[in-house]
Amino acid sequence: MRFISLTLMVTLLSVWAAPAHGDEMVKVEIRVSVPKNTPSHDALYLAGDLAEAGSWKADGVALKPNDDGTYSVKLDEPKGSTLEYKIDRGSWETVEKGSTGEEIGNRTVTFDAEKIETIAVAGWADQDGGKAPAPLKSTAAGDIHYHEHFHSEILNNDRRLIVWLPPAYASDPAARFPVLYLHDGQNCFDASTSFAGVEWQADETADSLIRAGKIRPIIMVGIANIGNERMNEYTPTRDDKRGAGGNGERYAQFLITKVKPFIDRTYRTMPGRADTAVAGSSLGGLISLYLGMKHGDVFGQIGVISPSLFWDNQSLIKEVQKDPLQIRDERIWLDIGTAEGDGSDQSENVADARTLAAALKGAGMVEGKDYRYLEVPGGKHNEAAWAARFDQVLTFFFGK
Repeated sequence: MRFISLTLMVTLLSVWAAPAHGDEMVKVEIRVSVPKNTPSHDALYLAGDLAEAGSWKADGVALKPNDDGTYSVKLDEPKGSTLEYKIDRGSWETVEKGSTGEEIGNRTVTFDAEKIETIAVAGWADQDGGKAPAPLKSTAAGDIHYHEHFHSEILNNDRRLIVWLPPAYASDPAARFPVLYLHDGQNCFDASTSFAGVEWQADETADSLIRAGKIRPIIMVGIANIGNERMNEYTPTRDDKRGAGGNGERYAQFLITKVKPFIDRTYRTMPGRADTAVAGSSLGGLISLYLGMKHGDVFGQIGVISPSLFWDNQSLIKEVQKDPLQIRDERIWLDIGTAEGDGSDQSENVADARTLAAALKGAGMVEGKDYRYLEVPGGKHNEAAWAARFDQVLTFFFGK
């Protein structure tokens, strides 16, 4: 048997106990999306090698369910620390697996700056051998065209474009139509591709309104997001607190120089700014506001739905307040649900939206004509909530 001197042991213990890089603590939020076959009644846990993560106990730390179907946990560790972890449902028999049921390596996150770490669980050990669930049946309705692997040189990635055509497109070959561009395009028309299996029902809603004569026939273009790049592309500035963001202008140039010219060239559009709208929710609402502020010569109408106005210390709100003229010529739909977020976040989200609405009014815009502000009592931050009021967005933009 080997023995360690008391002096050496005390020295080693002091080294092991010393926090990395001094006593500065760093908070990291880990946000988790899960496959559609995850039992809704099951709790999710993070099991990791640090004490705050349970020292590899399967039920180390519970994750909080969010309104949008994700789960999250916030951890505080000394700056420079690294956490190894996995996600499970309370036991190692329910640990996460790869998309074909294979084992995956431990995930790691470094506490180098305050940030949000976004991950996706592909499958569970106790379900179908860990394999991903069978795909949901498509709910897409109407005349829909898909443009796969649509490449962006400026962003250096590919994505899908989904184009919905109105009933009159085929029956009236001489007609041209206004266009609504939608961020998070995979969530707009089809439950089989939408986050958490819930879609906006944009196709059914537009079809119903057009056939009832309540709105003009329109073309809708869903621009799919690129998973982990979504946060960067939908934010015009970097948020140092979250350690992400800032590619919004590059995304704007992708829309303006690549997507819109392709749509105008391929389909019978009305390409002028007055007939070109763009809309999105959450960070998609934020980037829509930015597009109206900086590229109003292209987009004459913007849908700012449940916007993440908190981003980068409310920088876009402050910019509108400082120079409201840059947004005054837009037609703007702005809304927020009163139950978006948790605790104080709910009141702060509503307060941010009210502040923006007040800035629009202060710019001389007339509510009901130049802009519409809607607060939805009890409205949450998810696709079902946005689907429930999408008819009002379309009617404001394209109503007869």
